[in-house]
Amino acid sequence: MEKYRALLDAARADRAALVEQRNELLERQEHINDEIAETEKQIVDLEATMTSLCRMCGVDPASIHPVITAFPLRRAGLTEAIRAVMKPAIGFMTAVDVRDRMLENKFDNGKYDNLLASVHVTLKRLAASEELLKGDVDGKAAYKINPKYIPRIERIMPPMASPGPAYDLSAAITQRIMKDKR
Repeated sequence: MEKYRALLDAARADRAALVEQRNELLERQEHINDEIAETEKQIVDLEATMTSLCRMCGVDPASIHPVITAFPLRRAGLTEAIRAVMKPAIGFMTAVDVRDRMLENKFDNGKYDNLLASVHVTLKRLAASEELLKGDVDGKAAYKINPKYIPRIERIMPPMASPGPAYDLSAAITQRIMKDKR
């Protein structure tokens, strides 16, 4: 009986140590996730500035930085990922464009047998709700964010503000260009 009691005590001590180790790891993970989120915010802000600068220069943003999203899409749901890739787009995007941009941004498509079909259905649903405008690109259905829905999308996916030096530099460049245009 004492032998079993000793084993039980040892198992309890081992469990307590493992729980403590897990809690420390979770705390570190939370800190790392915060750092990742802050870095992602800075990237998003810089990409938004680059998109604005591209528009001012008449350059397609995709040619400068082909991967523009509001956040990494590894953990995003389908609708959320579609909004993320369409929000910074200048013109209309076909379902193929949307799917390709999602995959470029590491969207996890493992749970979709046919991602393109799912994207088509979601785009049609968002257009039916007037969140997206429907158009035509080379005879194919294409979509873009409806400007009147941008405030709603901002509530779902708020713009990320970053006080970081890269963002400040970009803002200064944008202000300088606007000043020079006047």
